[in-house]
Amino acid sequence: MAAAVAAAKSEWICFLDADVPEGSPNYAARLREASEHTKADHVLGEYQDEQPAIPSNTFAIYEPLVATFFPEASGKFGAKPLSGFRVIQRALLRPKRFPADFGIEAYLNVEIMMSGGTHEVLAIGSYKSRFRYKPHMGREIANAVLDLAVHYGRLTPAARQAWNEWVSEAITVISEYRGTPEERPAFLRRLAALPDRPIPPAS
Repeated sequence: MAAAVAAAKSEWICFLDADVPEGSPNYAARLREASEHTKADHVLGEYQDEQPAIPSNTFAIYEPLVATFFPEASGKFGAKPLSGFRVIQRALLRPKRFPADFGIEAYLNVEIMMSGGTHEVLAIGSYKSRFRYKPHMGREIANAVLDLAVHYGRLTPAARQAWNEWVSEAITVISEYRGTPEERPAFLRRLAALPDRPIPPAS
């Protein structure tokens, strides 16, 4: 993504998830059309899951961290804030600062808003995804938000370790789930309890 942005000359950059199944709707066309009519700088494509999905990293990691350190961005990016479908004004993108991992979507949400960019959420239809075990995803999402919190002076470096430990507790729960129907009820109970944990101080 960083390499593509650095090489691009167009006014808008369209990002898509890399694992779009054959026969899916033309998400790129829908996002491109949105860029021609929107007054926003950043359009996030919100999809509907064709199969039941548990947005565990969104619920247990992204949302609590954003609500704590960037409340102006909390709840502002729809039901799929970590969607890989989006179109963004190239002038707002700083590819040298992109996280080289699954933290990129969290980074884009916060960084573009903090840079003064505006956004809107666009319904792009259904998306047929399947469960993939990605044990490092939660840590990468957390690092993106915590790095930005330090950058913008909302988290002191001295307090970072306590937040790393807080994130690790959530990741331990999330990483136990392998997507089987038998595990789902117990996992949902453990997941629901995560936001109720005490949060560390920011300084």
